[in-house]
Amino acid sequence: MEKLIIIIVTYNPKINDFVNNLNVFIGSEYNIVIVDNGSSNIGIIEKSINKVNLNDNVHLIKLKKNYGIGYAQNKAIEVFRNFDYYIFFDQDSNMESKNLNKLLDTFKKIELEDHDIVAVGPIQDVDTDEKEYFKVSKLISSGMLISKKAFCEIGQFKSEFFIDFIDYEWCWRALSMGRNLYKANIHFNHETNGVNRKFGHTIDPDFRLFYIYRNATYIILYENVISLEKLRLIFRLGAKFLFQILLKNSFYRMKICLEGIHKGMMKSFNN
Repeated sequence: MEKLIIIIVTYNPKINDFVNNLNVFIGSEYNIVIVDNGSSNIGIIEKSINKVNLNDNVHLIKLKKNYGIGYAQNKAIEVFRNFDYYIFFDQDSNMESKNLNKLLDTFKKIELEDHDIVAVGPIQDVDTDEKEYFKVSKLISSGMLISKKAFCEIGQFKSEFFIDFIDYEWCWRALSMGRNLYKANIHFNHETNGVNRKFGHTIDPDFRLFYIYRNATYIILYENVISLEKLRLIFRLGAKFLFQILLKNSFYRMKICLEGIHKGMMKSFNN
């Protein structure tokens, strides 16, 4: 039987939400690894894990500080290198056991007809009219299932990005190497409550703006990404930049965006 491990990265999670999500995963047959990025509430996290870890299938990797999402995910892959498949989740998302099984089965089913598949991901809202699975140009990290073989061929996540575009960059790197990505008509739960919005658009925290613009600029200038995705990225950055005008501290926020662009142009990754 192929071995799958669930990888969850945490950083100062809300404990009740964390435990609720962990309990959903515990109901599966799979091993779970929590990689904590130097949370201030690591003691409570550890106690919470010990309370529910009745089958000894939950493992905790404690990092001394916040090294970023990509570094944490890579660390889990390195420590648990003897697994065949890895599936990644944010601390605010989960997937029921039956859907984990279906996603893995879907990957293996696609692999029979497409040997270039490297990853498959779920959708948030199941569409009964949608195909069982379909090709896409990118996947978000949460719920993305990747084979060990794919990591050997494509490489690990770009840890120097710290946060933002780590998943997309890996996906676009895979596409540039002739590999394929799929979405399956399978549901997962991703908590979006608490995200600040205005006119339907996400209000990114100040510090996230820097990483968004730095990493996207680097991708546009230096990565081998198809032109259509680069154009979409340029449009997205432009629209997001103009959106800052409508927010409080707009001048400061726009300054952060410009700083991110500059650092991306300079290939500066001093996080």
